[in-house]
Order: sequence, then C-alpha cells, then structure tokens
Amino acid sequence: MQKQKRHALIIQLVSTRCLSTQNDLIEALKEHQVNSTQSSISRDIRELGLIKVCGQYQSPQHQPILTTAVLDGEQRKYIQKIDIVSAHLIVIKTQAATANVVAAALDRLAWPEIAGTIAGDDTIFVAVRSEKQAKSVVRRLHQST
Repeated sequence: MQKQKRHALIIQLVSTRCLSTQNDLIEALKEHQVNSTQSSISRDIRELGLIKVCGQYQSPQHQPILTTAVLDGEQRKYIQKIDIVSAHLIVIKTQAATANVVAAALDRLAWPEIAGTIAGDDTIFVAVRSEKQAKSVVRRLHQST
C-alpha cells in the first residue's frame, strides 16, 4: 500500500477507534490487509503528527474546535491550582499526567487572550497577551472549575 493511502487509513482508524499503542495500530491495519512494522508505524505517527489524548492516538487536524466558552467537566476536574506568576504568564497545576489534556482543550477553545500553552506532566504555562488579559483568563478558568 502506498504511504499516502496508509496515512489516510491511519487517520480514519484513529478517528473512529480507540487505539492506544503502536501495536494496536498495527493490528487495526492488519484488519485492512495492511502489514506494517513497528518502525514504519512510529515514522507514520511522527509524520502525521498524531498525539495522545487521554491515552488514545488522535490526529490534531481532526480535533474539533470546542464550541463552549469554558472547559468541559472532564478537563475541569483535572485542574488543582491556577496562579498568575507574571504579567504574561499563568501557571496551572493539574493532576499527574493530565496537563497535556487540559492544555490541548485550552488551545482548542481559542480564547484570544491566550497566545499559547506549554504542558508538562502536571503543569501548564499559559502565555497571555497582557496583565489585564491574564486576570480575565484566570476568572474564566475559575468559572470553568
């Protein structure tokens, strides 16, 4: 199978199934008569920019833009503490291994005050455009939590 067709199939699979390991993806491809090695799957994942959200592979291009102005209950429950640490930086502490999920949700909300996020394991740095906007973002986040 051509690489382009395999990539399209991988996007379809991760969009419709819960695949959490490279082996899961290899097995799903086999169901479509596509044989792949772990190294080729690893390359495909990197080239497609697949990410893991809640332990499942997803395509960032196929992440829906959130239609609500706040985080949903699933993401809210992960947030433990929110602090403004400088005029342009907010630090959000989350439960272990959940910062990535919350940061991705914030990015999808596309609040204009937020320039971007960086997530670690349990910490998110949120860059904001001004001190006034930092306070606004914190208020909105507290409304969400």
